[in-house]
Amino acid sequence: MPLTLALCDASDVPLLTAIYMTSFKDALSHRCFPRSPAVDEWWTNMNVDDCRHQPSARFLKITDTETQKIVAYGKWNVPAKVGDELLGGGDDPDEMPVWPEGGDKELSEEFFGELASARRRIMGDKPHCFLEIVVTLPKYQGRGCAGQIMRWGLEKADQEGMEAYLEAGPGLVGLYERYGWRVRERFTPSRLGDHEECFMVREAKS
Repeated sequence: MPLTLALCDASDVPLLTAIYMTSFKDALSHRCFPRSPAVDEWWTNMNVDDCRHQPSARFLKITDTETQKIVAYGKWNVPAKVGDELLGGGDDPDEMPVWPEGGDKELSEEFFGELASARRRIMGDKPHCFLEIVVTLPKYQGRGCAGQIMRWGLEKADQEGMEAYLEAGPGLVGLYERYGWRVRERFTPSRLGDHEECFMVREAKS
């Protein structure tokens, strides 16, 4: 079953929401984004807005060509280029959303606030590509979906001689290290002491 990579458009986003809600089973995800129709709508609306209005956002999908179903997706933020100048990381890491009703808003503020602070602290104003999320349906994990999505953005970074940045949840550091990322810092939220998030950078290729 060939798995193909393509850019998403806004009409794909409800399917991406379903993939996220099905695939992320960790306690942090469930506490911040409890599974409910209202949270699904919140998640979809947020990503539709990014897809349509955030110039740096690149949503990618992996499709099983036999079933024509989307089975994985990722989001890269790629800096805008004006002439020969690259502009920052392409998005605003400090902009926090209004969190969905029913979720643990204090945990969301602590966790995602520190993610934004760490990225600003580590990357500063340097242009860089940011892999914000990669999600694969459980049935398709281990079949190279995440690798296709990672290589797409890393090729963009290498073309411009930029670093790449991501945040790795529990158990994922080894996967990202195989693609050249290295841990710069680690963070455990006070409200969820068994969750360690790693902030990783892949050096620029000249």
